[in-house]
Amino acid sequence: MEINRLAARPGKTSSMSFLVEALLGFSLITAVNVMWFRANLGFVGVSPHPYWVVVLLLASRYGFLAGLFSGVVSAALAVGLSIIGRQGTTIYELWKLLLGEPILFLAVGCILGEISQSLKSRYEALLGEHEELQEVFEKLRERYDALVKAKQEVDTRILSQEQTLTTMHETAQALRSLSEGELYPAALEMVAKFLNAEASSIYLFEDGRLKLKASHGELENRKRPGDLLPDEGLMGRAFATGHVASANVLLEMYEKGVLPDSDTLIAAPLLTSGNKVLGVLNIEKLPFLKFNSQTIRMAEVFSGWCADALENALLYSDTKSKTITDDITGAYTISYMNARLLEECARARRYKTDLAMIVLDILGYVEYSESEQREILTALSKALKTLLRNIDLLFSGDEPGRYIILMPNTPLIGAKVVGRKIVELVGDMGSVVESAQGPLPVGMGVSAFDEASNTPELIFQTAIADLLAKKD
Repeated sequence: MEINRLAARPGKTSSMSFLVEALLGFSLITAVNVMWFRANLGFVGVSPHPYWVVVLLLASRYGFLAGLFSGVVSAALAVGLSIIGRQGTTIYELWKLLLGEPILFLAVGCILGEISQSLKSRYEALLGEHEELQEVFEKLRERYDALVKAKQEVDTRILSQEQTLTTMHETAQALRSLSEGELYPAALEMVAKFLNAEASSIYLFEDGRLKLKASHGELENRKRPGDLLPDEGLMGRAFATGHVASANVLLEMYEKGVLPDSDTLIAAPLLTSGNKVLGVLNIEKLPFLKFNSQTIRMAEVFSGWCADALENALLYSDTKSKTITDDITGAYTISYMNARLLEECARARRYKTDLAMIVLDILGYVEYSESEQREILTALSKALKTLLRNIDLLFSGDEPGRYIILMPNTPLIGAKVVGRKIVELVGDMGSVVESAQGPLPVGMGVSAFDEASNTPELIFQTAIADLLAKKD
């Protein structure tokens, strides 16, 4: 359609133009012939004939019709003017005249015009194809620009998500260093920050009921209950099934004849590594656009992190209250160390975090008196309180005067630095022991969870071997 339109418009203009130009051209040549060459009307014998100018120009410029028209007119003028200028010309002479240039005018005009017309038609067709291709190119370029912009947006979104995931993981790891009381508000703050939750809460299962431990934001309709039965609303559904329950579950409950009264949008169970449900993390208020499947999945991830940290905090609190061997250092027993080391190795392997162990030996410990031993342990306790974190665990060793420090989230080089500082501090406190001559001698061995030492036995054996090698 586009090609036909382009071809038709120039053809109409040409039919009007070549008629005017042909008449003007032939009129001018005829006028010159009559005025200055009256003795040779029709330019008989003139080579090249003046009419060729009009015939060639019009045929090559406008095509077949112009060539035919200019050939016919030039032939007619040449013959007519020759007859007028030569009164008494016989039929034989006229026939000879017609077999000359007049026939050539007509033939050349038609042939040259046809060639020109075909070339013009081909040119116009190519021009139409070019314009169509140009339009296609413009559309493709628009699509390409749109794809480039979309790619940039996706790249930006991916980078933002990677940064967010890194920050989230770091925050989750930080939860494991908090006590139980510090954990609840920190977990709700994480939910508010990363999920834009405007209201949230944590309930723990205690004494047969779900009891409120911490909350963030206020509910519009009512206050949060302090405790409730573990089979009520979305919280009860999440607690009973061990899976995330969201507001769309309410429709299923309505269809079964249950009419739960709940302000909760998402309820995620606090599920431990042993599939025990400790409680429920609730998201009660969200921006409209944030209530989607991705937020539900992230709530499940957060509840897992929170449960892991809570399990660790509860275990630490329970163990600390029950298994401390003495009031001076607060060290746990060697039997508890074996169980805890197994758990920490499993956690390091699962989450690919660092884990280090320091073994300290107070050299000649059994040779000191009982009062001197207490002084030594007091000096050790002061050094440990200065350098260790809340998440670091201290255990009494299998030999008198030996202590083992388990340091989660700590690489080998960091443990070596801490170990050297402990040795220096304890050594500098040797003056508290009357029989000590100079700094108090302390041996140290260090190991870490890695490809070579990836079991509790190997980590402990590596640390002991490092201790003995330094003694020698």
